[in-house]
Amino acid sequence: VLSQIPEGRSGGDFEGKMDFAAVIFDEKNTIVRGMQETLNLSHDPELPATAYFTAEVEPGSYLCRVVFRDANTGRSAVASGRVMIPESGIQEIKASAPLYLVPGESGQYFQFALEKSEKPESKNFSLKDIYPFLSSSHVPLLDKLERDVSTLLSLVRVESDGAGELNIDITSAMKNEKTGESFPLKTVIISVEEKNGAGVAFLEVGLPELESGEYTLTMFLEDKDTGNRRSFEKKITIG
Repeated sequence: VLSQIPEGRSGGDFEGKMDFAAVIFDEKNTIVRGMQETLNLSHDPELPATAYFTAEVEPGSYLCRVVFRDANTGRSAVASGRVMIPESGIQEIKASAPLYLVPGESGQYFQFALEKSEKPESKNFSLKDIYPFLSSSHVPLLDKLERDVSTLLSLVRVESDGAGELNIDITSAMKNEKTGESFPLKTVIISVEEKNGAGVAFLEVGLPELESGEYTLTMFLEDKDTGNRRSFEKKITIG
């Protein structure tokens, strides 16, 4: 789960010590994971800052909520998002949701650990562990995208079945939620790095000139050897 610390810190808002809390609720509104820690942003307040955590949960529907609170002023910001983790099907590729990147100075990343899972093998991964292609000239795309961005970079982690090199086809499409129009996006696999039983594909996704509004970005994965498929949707606002 990625969350960007609110802008405007250079003016005194959300600068210095900040309380950060994250909670994951299941379909019954029961807390399944949660944590609270304190950040210190005072050493470089002009750079963007992103807080993130990883968690192991069972298949199902979850609500993820993060809260930032300025420890000095009491000002706070809250963000929530829903995620569906499907049951692993025989005909489905095991993959993580794509991480989309846009141009920008990466700034600071803060990693947090949620309450420990009951599974003894569970780990807290850093973004570099999961996505080795992260660069200092790009930042994660959360939910808003400027109209002048013509290319997205994307990182997709796909688990290997141990049968050899990954042989996957990846395509993308965009849907205008207002008009219902859907159109394909040029998607190019730049490289694939295989490590620890998984492959991370580094992609370039071309964007046409888009009107302001709400869109759904979908990525489709297909194993060329088995025919297994998987798709991921991301809601974004162009403006």
